[in-house]
Amino acid sequence: MEIVLSGGRRVVLGPAAVEALASAEPFPGNPDVWCPQGDNAALNASLISQGLAERTSEGLLVLTPRGVEARGRARRLASALGPGTSSGRVVIDPHLGEKEAKALRRSLERPVSAGADEGALVPAARVLYGMMFAVFAGIVILDLPVLANLLLAAAAALALVLPQGLAARRGRRERAEALLAESLTGHHVSPEMLDEDCRGLLRRAQGAVDAVLSSSLHEEGLLLDSVRNRVVLADAEWSVAEGLLRQTRERERMAGLPTPGELSRRASDRALAALDRDLGRIAERVRLLEEYADRVRAAEDERQDRASAREFDAIAARAAVEGAAHRQQEEALASLVRAQETALRVAEFDVSGDPGPQPSP
Repeated sequence: MEIVLSGGRRVVLGPAAVEALASAEPFPGNPDVWCPQGDNAALNASLISQGLAERTSEGLLVLTPRGVEARGRARRLASALGPGTSSGRVVIDPHLGEKEAKALRRSLERPVSAGADEGALVPAARVLYGMMFAVFAGIVILDLPVLANLLLAAAAALALVLPQGLAARRGRRERAEALLAESLTGHHVSPEMLDEDCRGLLRRAQGAVDAVLSSSLHEEGLLLDSVRNRVVLADAEWSVAEGLLRQTRERERMAGLPTPGELSRRASDRALAALDRDLGRIAERVRLLEEYADRVRAAEDERQDRASAREFDAIAARAAVEGAAHRQQEEALASLVRAQETALRVAEFDVSGDPGPQPSP
């Protein structure tokens, strides 16, 4: 969705960005500085790319004056949106190095936790008190020797320091990955960065790519070269996402420019027509992706149709074999019945015709 700011400037916000802005809180001790409540790097990168937020020299993410203005508009929209609504996945530049791409993907897909920072370690006084208590307990209560007391004190200090030390290390790593995601803003496109129309085209392109890459034909290597197929589709998806991001930003820039006279209005119409033509070319690429996906689905359906036909034919063949066996059994049973009928007639003739020799008195 779009929010119009003063001067006609527009920003594109997804549900998660609206929620992050609407729930922004003032920095403790400085009510003029607002901190958005976004919990992942992709969202933060989207806010920064649109000039709604920035990093301070200490690495704190704060709203810019433009972001503070957008916050007021977002608060009126937040009640109509549910948190965490997703509109697609982030598209990563396939030309990035493997190491950078993995780090960027991990940062974008994992929420940034509010882990301890570098200064959040246990204070020295607390560690000292813990060690003193351990020594006191070892001497007075447990009556341990000196070496055992020292080991107990060291264990107490380690138990206090180690958990928060690990948390601080994890927090530093996550913040470093979040900063990496923000530094590589030009190498990924989040649905949050796009306007509604462009977001819909991206969803269609991603749906087509996913349909092809998740097909059994691709998994079994039946779509020519599987590696080439994956590479070409990744390039096509990135090209579409990059073009849609350019469209969104150019249209936003146009919306912020005044048109006081005929000259500027004609120029605006020419620019809009050029953007529409470019968007039409992007939509055509999306259509080709969907056509490819439809062909793959049709091939899968045909393959399944043939497999089902073979199975039905096999069932019919088995039924025919069983039918032949049934006929043999029926003939054998009919022959038995006929023989039994003959035997019964012979027995009846013997009883009624000649009673046979009688025993002597």
